[in-house]
Amino acid sequence: MTTAISTDGRRPTTWAGYAASLWAFLFAAPHIYWALGGRAGLTFSLAPRGPTEKALIRDPVFTATGLWGVGVLCLIAALAALASVRPWGRLIPRGVLLSAIWGACAVSVLRAFLLPGFVRSTLYVTGAVALPEDMDPAWPRWDLMLFAPWFLIGGVLFGAAAWFYQRRSSSMAVAASRRH
Repeated sequence: MTTAISTDGRRPTTWAGYAASLWAFLFAAPHIYWALGGRAGLTFSLAPRGPTEKALIRDPVFTATGLWGVGVLCLIAALAALASVRPWGRLIPRGVLLSAIWGACAVSVLRAFLLPGFVRSTLYVTGAVALPEDMDPAWPRWDLMLFAPWFLIGGVLFGAAAWFYQRRSSSMAVAASRRH
């Protein structure tokens, strides 16, 4: 059996923290753009159409939670994932980092499968559940092809980042206790 050896001093397990951080930064960017008033691509990402869509876009609660809230939470998740692989991350308590990274994993996987995700979108596409009247009929297919897989990828990346960080930080704590 061979073992991967990093030539730049990093452990091979750090890729997940960097990848999860990149995923979250990429997801935060359009939400912050939309929160600042940009509209390109916003209606594509929303399921409702017609008057419901227009009302949603103008709704200050949607802007505060669905745009600013999501954008800020993604930035926090990105920084947590990055902190799990950078030296400055040691300043953050291990439990705080693990909670943030595992939390991002859970939210992403939940969205991928249930909100509406693979399960509900499949039910819509197959006709097992009727589409809401204001939902674009093409949206469940887009969710199955683009949005749900995107969230599943994020969930896997954050899960891997948390798992690798948990193993690394646990190993470092054991090694430190042996030195004392």
